[in-house]
Amino acid sequence: MKLTCYLDKLKYCREKDFDELGVYDNYPIALSLDISQGLLNSGKYIIIKYKERDWIAWKEGTVLIQYLPKLDTMTRAVSENLLNNKILQVHLKFQQEHFSTTLFAYPYQEKKIRGISNHKALARVIEDIGQYSMNNQIGLCLPRAVSGDISWASYPSHIIYSDNLDNEVRTLVKRQRQKKERIK
Repeated sequence: MKLTCYLDKLKYCREKDFDELGVYDNYPIALSLDISQGLLNSGKYIIIKYKERDWIAWKEGTVLIQYLPKLDTMTRAVSENLLNNKILQVHLKFQQEHFSTTLFAYPYQEKKIRGISNHKALARVIEDIGQYSMNNQIGLCLPRAVSGDISWASYPSHIIYSDNLDNEVRTLVKRQRQKKERIK
């Protein structure tokens, strides 16, 4: 699924369907650049203390964002546990080459938005970060964006890349599949 399509689905998602779009606590976003200062400069986010650490907080409430200056995604963890999955390894290698920063979105902010669920608040922040990355041509990966089985042998359906990177990844995966078929 293209990032633009995913962001549209988030925008119009019903509460009962957020699980299908992978929106949950501890939502990972891998980026090719650190965008934390850009988010703060947008006026939509501030720095607050939470559990004795600085966090980026969505001004409207509910969502806190943890910034890590390294790639640390769910896909990487899954990949390391499934070392024999060649397709997943292609993604891991691609992610290590293209992404250097990870954001994790949590619905832990004490200030809550009245009338908006945690899922909807997370979705709005994910949309905002996705739009920011597209507008600024920053590579983005949502490694667990669509719920699904992670034991697949084809293109991992739960990983979404920036639209410009998606084609590059599909080409890499296709080459890997062809190589695998030649060996058979």
